[in-house]
Amino acid sequence: MFKNALITKGYTLIELVATMAIAGTLLALAIPSFNATLTSSRLTSYANDLVSALNLARSEAVRRGIAVTVSKKGTLPDWGKEGWTVFVDINGNSINDSLDNLCSTSTIGAATEDCILRAYPPLTTGYTLTTTDNNAVVYLPSGLITASNEKLFTLCSGITSKSIIITIVGRAYISSGVVTVESC
Repeated sequence: MFKNALITKGYTLIELVATMAIAGTLLALAIPSFNATLTSSRLTSYANDLVSALNLARSEAVRRGIAVTVSKKGTLPDWGKEGWTVFVDINGNSINDSLDNLCSTSTIGAATEDCILRAYPPLTTGYTLTTTDNNAVVYLPSGLITASNEKLFTLCSGITSKSIIITIVGRAYISSGVVTVESC
């Protein structure tokens, strides 16, 4: 009857230390792989944000029947440093001339001044977004872009990159090919 009372249940200190050592080793092996996955995920997310902005501009240009522009904020050549905006471009100068974010409309609901449709924040430090000619992307009411050839954006992190291509007809897509890191 007293035998059962003397049996203790649990782990010894040696078993606990051995388990912790194995768990620490496995964690040390998994962290570099996780960082690469995190970088790849952010790169994909940023590429999707740019394609989303371009698709928004194209659809709004067609819907509103007026030019809509995607432009970088600020004067730096890197689009990712300050972010980018999608805005109605009444005068077609590729510059957001509005003083506020609200769209003033006429009696029929058409925009009467430049206005921001959506603003995107800067990219995280370590990521860059550049384009071949550093110009804004202007979508016409037909859904076409004003450029005479395809436009290429390059999105880079320290070790990997993606390219976003806009065709002459205005379709934006993420290239499935690998972009060399030297182009970053």
